[in-house]
Amino acid sequence: EARDRNRQLADMASRAGLGEVAVNIRMGVAGTECDYGMNAESMRDLAAALPASLTSDMKMTVAALNAGCGDVKKAQALAADLAKERPDDTLMQSENVPVILALVELRQGDGAKAVERLESAKTYDRYDPWMRTLRGEAYLKAGRPSDALQELQYPLSRKDMAAVAVTYRRAQLI
Repeated sequence: EARDRNRQLADMASRAGLGEVAVNIRMGVAGTECDYGMNAESMRDLAAALPASLTSDMKMTVAALNAGCGDVKKAQALAADLAKERPDDTLMQSENVPVILALVELRQGDGAKAVERLESAKTYDRYDPWMRTLRGEAYLKAGRPSDALQELQYPLSRKDMAAVAVTYRRAQLI
């Protein structure tokens, strides 16, 4: 039912001439499906949502969803494009691209490489529950449970997120 309501909302945004808003709503649905392991549905909804040309923000989302739920080669290619398009963008180079590549490493089962990829993002993600959960998952896959527990303390302490955030639930499961 939630997917149907979000699709209706995206359709309304499209009819109102808010194309980018509609795309973002649809990508959000695909992201939630990915978070819940509905990979095929996520990739189908993502493909249906995409316009002919993508903004950098859209490319980041598409790359992250492909890294976590779809085609890792496509994720890697998009990450390379983003790095090349914005060479002077510190956040892109230090956090966004490394996160995409870390998601690829996790998908391929290499937690140690994912931890290595996420190292440059530490400066920027101290209060980001999603990033801390991702790093915790990488530490766990790398065989470093005490480091994983340390990373997960922050997202698990965020009781304000508990009722609505997939991140909180994911942190509990890890």
